[in-house]
Amino acid sequence: FFNTVVYFRGVNVSDPDIQAQMFKYVDELADLPAVSNPPENFWLRDFADYVNSNTTVAGLSFEDQLDEFLETKEGKQYKPHISRDENGGVKASRTFVLFDQVSLIDVKPQLEAMEGQLAVTNAQPLNAGHDEGPFFTFGLLYPTWELFMVILGAILSNLVLGLVCV
Repeated sequence: FFNTVVYFRGVNVSDPDIQAQMFKYVDELADLPAVSNPPENFWLRDFADYVNSNTTVAGLSFEDQLDEFLETKEGKQYKPHISRDENGGVKASRTFVLFDQVSLIDVKPQLEAMEGQLAVTNAQPLNAGHDEGPFFTFGLLYPTWELFMVILGAILSNLVLGLVCV
């Protein structure tokens, strides 16, 4: 099993359109063959459920609703995963997606998982035109997977250059 972290940063999370894109990004990652289930704990999903089921917060601002949610039993678990600014807005947040269909022995599924998440990340409209977009993922095995992605080409080019030089 391989846990990957899904990050959101530098976006106005109080905007329903941004929230919809966050949901879509997580859903698309969860639809990858390397993933068998959506994340168990996604703060935005649980926050939306809280707001929709709790009429006492209906008239409050997003920031106040989030304050109320983060004080609930379910919401407290998300405090370490949400970075907020001085006005209570969300600067950055994260959730986790379990890549549980990736073999740690066979390199091919690892490369497919890496390529799949890269394709999903690069396809996000908010990431268009950015070297470091607001939606991205990271995992401890990513550097190894990136090595696997480039090593064959590097070996072949070095072999050809070595032969040409000799």
